[in-house]
Amino acid sequence: MGLSDPQVWTVNAVDKTMPRVSSGDGVAKFKLGDGTFQVDFRHNYGKRGRHNVKFTQNKIAADPFNTTRNEAVSMTVNLTVDVPIQGFTIAEQGYVVAALLAELAASSAALTTQLLGGEI
Repeated sequence: MGLSDPQVWTVNAVDKTMPRVSSGDGVAKFKLGDGTFQVDFRHNYGKRGRHNVKFTQNKIAADPFNTTRNEAVSMTVNLTVDVPIQGFTIAEQGYVVAALLAELAASSAALTTQLLGGEI
């Protein structure tokens, strides 16, 4: 079973509908028509399995050092699950991913704020 096409992700209560723009051996890319949002999925198999989803936002922002100039900037959020070929079921992997996402998305968002603020 493949990933749904289009991918619809919600950013700040606004749906971003991204159709599939390319796919290949273990990779798929979905992109918003204006290029502002993109999600990439990648799977690599070797001694370990690596499953990665990368969510990117692109925008034009004011240059803080030259107020007459704007420049293209982007940010990316990655989630990589790195597992041995055997030893963890997909369900067990899902439990760990769900725990991480739940902590980052907790109603207070304290952990996310601390992460983005550079706390250790």
